[in-house]
Amino acid sequence: MLFRSKATRLPSLDPKSTPFIVLKNQLGQWYLATQRFVDASRVLEPVFAAVLDPAAYKLSPQLRNQILANVSFEKFGEVFLQGGKPDLALTALTKAVEKRGSKTGDLSFLLALAQFEKGDAQQALVEMQAYLDGNRQSKRQTAYDLLGRILEKLGLPQELLPRLEQAALKDVDRKSTRLNSSH
Repeated sequence: MLFRSKATRLPSLDPKSTPFIVLKNQLGQWYLATQRFVDASRVLEPVFAAVLDPAAYKLSPQLRNQILANVSFEKFGEVFLQGGKPDLALTALTKAVEKRGSKTGDLSFLLALAQFEKGDAQQALVEMQAYLDGNRQSKRQTAYDLLGRILEKLGLPQELLPRLEQAALKDVDRKSTRLNSSH
């Protein structure tokens, strides 16, 4: 893998070329596989730029689709968040929402985290509330911790418990409705 890292720094390799993007993508995949997220975010940044503007990098539609099959817009967003690049994360996550047509799954949570990391606690709260209203469970304690941090930053720590109680009540209502409709 060392040769790939060095290969991406060759002066003769045009940073706006397909071979450069292919090498960066492969290196980024390796960093992801080894959980080196800061390095992955750094080397995947030009790959993301190429996916957004394939013509500028002479990227074929097939190669663009292949890259996105391995690293979705949502995954780019996660990687950029883990690499400390909330603005890039927001761009990638917004693209994920556009592609899906909605904020399904964990997208609202990731958008909340990106907004919070960017410094926009008010928008982070909007996204976090959407996550809770969607009855997402995958982030569990992490989501509640983020909600607490957001409310603290907004000077509203007293709202944490009422919001959690409200989310729990909605969860009970949904489960009750599902049980009644299955009989």
